[in-house]
Amino acid sequence: VIHRRDDYGIPAENFNRDWGDYKNGFGDPSKEFWLGNENIYMLTNNDDYMLRVELEDFDGNKR
Repeated sequence: VIHRRDDYGIPAENFNRDWGDYKNGFGDPSKEFWLGNENIYMLTNNDDYMLRVELEDFDGNKR
């Protein structure tokens, strides 16, 4: 999991951030977070990978 957004109560994680935060990552991995562009690059730059995206709304509908 490289990114998670959900309703974990207040305070909600603020995703309106600058480039440095998105580069390095932020948030709480057990709640809402962004792993970080540098971390994602380090995990994926040595081989070919397939990206799986799962989307779910607040009503539990998945796509």
